[in-house]
Amino acid sequence: MQIEIYLDGLLIGRGDVDAVDTVMGMAIGPFAAEAAYDSAAHATQIDGAENPSGWKASFSVQTADGEPLGCEAVSIVDSAAIRGAKVVALLGVDYPAYEKFFGEDPAYKERWQAPLEGPHPDTLYMFAGSEGALGYTIDASGANLPEQHAPWEFLREVSTDKPTFKAGADRAALDEVRKAGFAVAVFSITIENGDAL
Repeated sequence: MQIEIYLDGLLIGRGDVDAVDTVMGMAIGPFAAEAAYDSAAHATQIDGAENPSGWKASFSVQTADGEPLGCEAVSIVDSAAIRGAKVVALLGVDYPAYEKFFGEDPAYKERWQAPLEGPHPDTLYMFAGSEGALGYTIDASGANLPEQHAPWEFLREVSTDKPTFKAGADRAALDEVRKAGFAVAVFSITIENGDAL
């Protein structure tokens, strides 16, 4: 999908993104910078090194047709190691926007269009763990969550009747909880040695 990225009303670049992680509401693709783009101010990673300034930028994203596309964050990776290639990632595009814009994408269809079968719990318990881990469990104490990401801190009780559990970003987690009693996702983005995600 063709997108445009703005900062304070100024077009800084365009991207051609595809769904890659439908659980996180993530889309990624090549980024083409415009004249207003400044890697030191806009990129979140430059030649493999984190750039905190890029995370501070308040980007707005829209489709090539001018329709706003809300997301939690925009990450631009700028790498001379891959011949000046740039990559843009949209993070946290929430349901129903993710379905609207990426519903025809093969990654989306594979994950979300198969029906959930069998009964599922009405309530899950959300915990935050170490190293960016987020867990859902049927155990209110979190005792069944893996030690690998301990300590686990209780965040909140969540109802599985919410839209994101029916067709959005939490649906895969609900399917995993039904099978194992818990689901864990670890959130991080890393691009090393010029290899794009």
